[in-house]
Amino acid sequence: MKAILLACALLMTAGRAGALLDDTLEFLRTRAVVTAPDELDRMALEAVVHAVDPLATLGDAVAPTNSRVVTECLAEGILYARVAGVETGTYADVVAALAMPSKTNCVGAILDFRGAAGVGYVDAARIGGIFAGTPRDLITVYDAHGALRQSYAAAADAGVCPAAPVMVLVDGRTHGAAEVLAAVLKRQPGIMLVGETTAGDWRVRETLSLPGRNTATVATGYVAPTGASAGMPVGGVEPHVAVTDQQVDLPSVPARRFDGRPMSAEAQADRELMVRVGKDPALLRATEILLGLKALGTRRSAAPAAAPVAAEDRAAADAPPAETDGGVSTQGGADAAPEDK
Repeated sequence: MKAILLACALLMTAGRAGALLDDTLEFLRTRAVVTAPDELDRMALEAVVHAVDPLATLGDAVAPTNSRVVTECLAEGILYARVAGVETGTYADVVAALAMPSKTNCVGAILDFRGAAGVGYVDAARIGGIFAGTPRDLITVYDAHGALRQSYAAAADAGVCPAAPVMVLVDGRTHGAAEVLAAVLKRQPGIMLVGETTAGDWRVRETLSLPGRNTATVATGYVAPTGASAGMPVGGVEPHVAVTDQQVDLPSVPARRFDGRPMSAEAQADRELMVRVGKDPALLRATEILLGLKALGTRRSAAPAAAPVAAEDRAAADAPPAETDGGVSTQGGADAAPEDK
């Protein structure tokens, strides 16, 4: 039965349904075995909507989603912010989270957009503007025919960003406003994306109110970073550092030095941090990168082209010469590798 309804839906989207659709539905109502009349109506609606947008959703009307950002300052002064979705209010929450490093001596920030979605394109552009340097359009929405519908610009405070390095975690479930924000952030200097390629769903959807408090959320256009190639983007956003979800077995971290003496406070903090993030491969990799940058005394300057030295290699960072590697400036001296663990 769904196949018949889908065929009618395809005809309707092509403008040729007319009496055929009415006759088919009437036949199914009077002759087909249907548990309830409203079931057939809903099946027809579902077939029509999914013919237009395979990822469209039908359901009861729901209240708008509020921003949800949970922050935590991990050991070694690393800020972690879990962003569940990019909605109205997310910009203010992210700004508050990024203000923590200056207050708590955090040496880097991790923004976790894994599984995040949302429709807060205004907030997405404002978050991207924190790192953009100058106020300008960052996100553009087009209608179904490719005509410009609306542009979203960075806020007037664009460029007011933390000096500490920023890691952005993404995965195959990152979509909607969170996905286009990841694309914008990838273009900004001093930010590294870690994880998996994002969902690649660039459609912009609107929610239509239907009788009986039902809603249908269908695609009416697409979104892209401003200045991207013409047409809807193809594929997801690829991270700078690809990390699969496959869990890795970490070597045990000793509680004492090899000579039997107690570890330093910093070494103990490192140990506690590895225990905290060790079961999350992407978070672990982002943490290792930040610890390596900390050992090199790095500040945000430009986007790194490759992953910096991992945490276990920090001992090799004693008094390195000043240089610029892939846009990340490094300096030795006071912030060189910590004492032997």
